[in-house]
Amino acid sequence: MATAVLRRPLLAPLLPAVSGARGPSRIHPQRCRHPPAVRAVSSDSPKPVASTSSSSGGDNPEEEPPVLPLLQELADCLVLPNKFLSQLPRDLRLDLNDAAFDLSNGPILDECGQEVGDLLLNLAKAWELADTSTSNNLAKQLPSLEPYLTRTFGNRLVSAGRRFQSMGQYSNGELKKIAEIMIKNGKLLSKRPVVQSDVQAMKEKRKLKFGELELEVTAEMANIGAAVGAVFGFISWQLAQGVQNIPDNTMQNANDNALQLAKSLKIALLVLGYTSAGLSFFTALALLLLAQQINSENKSELICQAGYHIQIIWKPKSKSGPAQFILHFSAGCSSSPFTPGTSQPHPSTPLRLPTAPIHRIYHPKPYSQQRLEAMASSTQGQVITCKAAVAYEPNKPLVIEDVQVAPPQAGEVRIKILSTALCHTDHYTWSGKDPEGLFPCILGHEAAGVVESVGEGVTDVQPGDHVIPCYQAECKECKFCKSGKTNLCGKVRTATGAGVMMNDLKSRFSVNGKPIYHFMGTSTFSQYTVVHDVSVAKINPQAPLEKVCLLGCGVSTGLGAVWNTAKVEAGSVVAVFGLGTVGLAVAEGAKAAGASRIIGIDIDSKKFDVAKNFGVTEFVNPKDHEKPIQQVLVDLTDGGVDYSFECIGNVSVMRAALECCHKGWGTSVIVGVAASGQEISTRPFQLVTGRVWKGTAFGGFKSRTHVPWLVEKYMNKEIKVDEYITHNMNLDEINEAFHLLHEGGCLRCVLAMQH
Repeated sequence: MATAVLRRPLLAPLLPAVSGARGPSRIHPQRCRHPPAVRAVSSDSPKPVASTSSSSGGDNPEEEPPVLPLLQELADCLVLPNKFLSQLPRDLRLDLNDAAFDLSNGPILDECGQEVGDLLLNLAKAWELADTSTSNNLAKQLPSLEPYLTRTFGNRLVSAGRRFQSMGQYSNGELKKIAEIMIKNGKLLSKRPVVQSDVQAMKEKRKLKFGELELEVTAEMANIGAAVGAVFGFISWQLAQGVQNIPDNTMQNANDNALQLAKSLKIALLVLGYTSAGLSFFTALALLLLAQQINSENKSELICQAGYHIQIIWKPKSKSGPAQFILHFSAGCSSSPFTPGTSQPHPSTPLRLPTAPIHRIYHPKPYSQQRLEAMASSTQGQVITCKAAVAYEPNKPLVIEDVQVAPPQAGEVRIKILSTALCHTDHYTWSGKDPEGLFPCILGHEAAGVVESVGEGVTDVQPGDHVIPCYQAECKECKFCKSGKTNLCGKVRTATGAGVMMNDLKSRFSVNGKPIYHFMGTSTFSQYTVVHDVSVAKINPQAPLEKVCLLGCGVSTGLGAVWNTAKVEAGSVVAVFGLGTVGLAVAEGAKAAGASRIIGIDIDSKKFDVAKNFGVTEFVNPKDHEKPIQQVLVDLTDGGVDYSFECIGNVSVMRAALECCHKGWGTSVIVGVAASGQEISTRPFQLVTGRVWKGTAFGGFKSRTHVPWLVEKYMNKEIKVDEYITHNMNLDEINEAFHLLHEGGCLRCVLAMQH
C-alpha cells in the first residue's frame, strides 16, 4: 500500500519557549494572551540582543551558548565501554531507563518534536535492555539534534542528571561523569535564547520531502505553483470536455476494428483528462493552503490550531478485494497545543525540520498518552497483588484469592488481563481429566489485555500494547517454526507443560508465599499474568478486547481447522460433529470456503436454529436414528462426506467422523481433546482405502503471525466473533459461568476481569 500524507497546521502561532521552568511547559489559552519576552536580533548584528523585558527567570541577557560543543561533549560521555550496561544490576538499568525516559516525555515531545522524543526513547530502551552498541550509536546522533532543541531540553537534562546523582553507590565512575556533564550542559542549554530571525526564517519557507527529494518552498513559490496547477487543471478539463462532445457518428464509415479503437481511445482520453484535471485542482488547493500558512502572522491572541489532513491511498488488488483508490480530506480545530504522536510542533516553538530523519528503533508506532502513562507505571519491577480465580483441587469450586504476581524476567511479559472467556479446555483440566493438569493452578487461556511491563530482551511488545496471550507459542527460531510444516513451537513447551516459566523453571504466581502453577502458559483467570514473549500476539489497539479475546482459542481453532488443516475446497460436503463454539466456527469457515453442504451433528436439537446463522445447512441428531451415525451420513451423502470435523473430544465420535468420510479422498480432522488415557481406533481398511485422519492444534494458525490478522478480519466484518458471546459476567461469578458452560447453557461467557 502506497500512502502520501500532507499534514499542516493552518494557523500556528510562533511563540518563544517558556524559559527557566521545570516540568511541562504547555501554553494554556490564558497564557497565550501574555507571551513571554523574546530576544531580538538587530538588523546589523549577527548576535542576539536583549529585549527590554527580562526573562522569566530574571537572568541577565547574555550571548547564546555554543550549543554544538555542549551536545558533542554530552554525546562523548554517553559513549560507554562495551558490556558496561550489561554489568549493571537490572534494577539500576530500569532507573537509568526512567531517567532517560524523563528526558523524552511531556514538553520534549511537545516543543522539540517527535524526532528528539524518538531518539531519547530509543536511548532509554537501550539502557534498559543493556544494549550498549545501540546506546552508543544513538548517543553519537545527539549533535544532530542541535537545530531543533529548545530551552526545555536543557531543563530536562538537568533533571535527568540529578536523577543519575541519586543512584547511591552506583553514582560514581561513568555514571557520575554523565550526571555532572548533564547538569552542567543542561544549565547552559537552558539559557539558549529564541532568536527572532530564526522564527522569521521559518515563517518564510517550508520544506517538502518526497522520498529522497527535499524542496524548500516559499509562499510566493506556493502561490505560483497553485496558479500553474489551476491553469493546467482548467486546460485538462476543457480538453476532456472537447473529447466528450465528439459525436459518435463521425466515424460511421469506418470498419469495426477502427470504430472499436476509436471508442477505446476516446474513453482513455476522458479518463486521462478528468483525472489530470482533478489532481491539478487538488494540488493547487494544497499549495494555496501552504502559502496561507507561510504568510500567517504571529498572533498571540490565537489559541486555536486548525489543521488540514490530506491522505491519498492506493491499495493494489489482493485476495481481500479489488484495487482501490482512496482520497481522504479532513479539517479540524483543537485548543490543545499538541497531541503526542503527531508531527505538529508546540505552538510556542518555530517549526523545526530535521536535516536527517531519526527512525524509532524499538517502537513501531507513535506514542499515545495511554502508552506513555503505562511505561511510567509505578508497578513496573514490583510485585503486584491482584484478584485471581485459583483451582486448588479438581472438581472443587474456584476460589477468588489475592495472589502475588512477580515482575517479568528476561523474555517475559506481564499483562493486565481485561477480558477472558471460558473454554471447555479450562473445564477439562479442572475436571481432573487432563494428564498435564497441575494443582493448585490458575486456569484460563482465551483472553485479551494490555502489556503492563516487559522483561529484559523483550522488543516485540512494549507497555501499553494491546495483546492476546496465546497458549500456542511462536518463537520463529526452533525447528518447528522454521519447518514451514506446522504451527507447533518447541521453545517453551517443556516449561508450560510443567506449569512454570522457562527462565528459572519457577512460577510467577504465589498466595502467601506458596507457589501457584501456571496453566497453558497463559493463566488468564488472574487480573495480571506473566507469559513468555513468544506467546504474545500484538493486536490493533482499536479492537474491542471483550470481543477479540475469543480469537485466543475457540474461534481461531475452528476457522483454522477448515482453512489450514483440511483446506476445504469450494463445493465440498462437510460434516461437523458438535455444535459448540468450535463446531460453529468450523461451520463458518466451511461456508467461507464455499462448501456446498454443511451438515451439523449434535444430540441437542436446540442448537440447530442457532447453527443456521453460522452456515449449517442440514442437521442430524444421532438419537433420531437406529443406524450408526456414520452410516446415516454415508447414505445421506451418496458415499460419504468430503471433510468431517470432530469438535467434542469423544473417541467414539472420532471414529464415526472418520468412517463417514468418502472412500478414496475423505479427510477427517480431530479438533476436540479426549480425556487422559483414551485411545482412538478404527479398522485399518478405512485408511488403506484412502481416508485421511488428521489432528489440529489452534487450527494450524501461527499465533503471533496470524492472530493479529484474524483481529483485522473481525474489524473488517469478515468473520464473526460477537455472535459467539452469549453471556457476560464478572470474575467473582466464574463458578456460575463454568456451570453454564458445562450444562450447554452458553457458547462463550466473557468475564470482565477488572470489576
